[in-house]
Amino acid sequence: MGKEKPGIAQIAAHFGVSASTVSRALSGQGRISQTLGGAIRSYALELGYHSPTQLAAMSSLSGQTEGSGNIAVVLPRDMIYDSAFFHECLLGAAGYLSAHGYETLLILCDAHESAPLRAAVDRGKVDGVIFTRTISGEKSIPYLRERGIPVVAIGSGEID
Repeated sequence: MGKEKPGIAQIAAHFGVSASTVSRALSGQGRISQTLGGAIRSYALELGYHSPTQLAAMSSLSGQTEGSGNIAVVLPRDMIYDSAFFHECLLGAAGYLSAHGYETLLILCDAHESAPLRAAVDRGKVDGVIFTRTISGEKSIPYLRERGIPVVAIGSGEID
């Protein structure tokens, strides 16, 4: 059998940190010390690991298209500070997605607002969307379907 492809989980285990910490280090965004971030990036390079975002960038330079490596999690702007439920949804989705080779793109939208999500889709930044809340008659769902973007809704709401 061949050697297993290195991943975020392997890098996280090596440093005793979470997968989201590794993701932040590799993306260069978020709160992480320069020392730890540099060590994680060096180790990832040594393993030959590239994040989905890095692979997408390399593919676009070579003319290939493999997607963005991003999954959008849409949180309601009006409830972001009022409910721990939405925070738990975001953290759970980010952890799962990171472990499966995706980056999480957080998009805040008000009820019936779709401009931030549409902008991300139009720029090719999204391979799929997770709604933490759906609203009857959600206007972005038909648009996403037209674009071939997979959609998931958390909870018991229906996707029209």
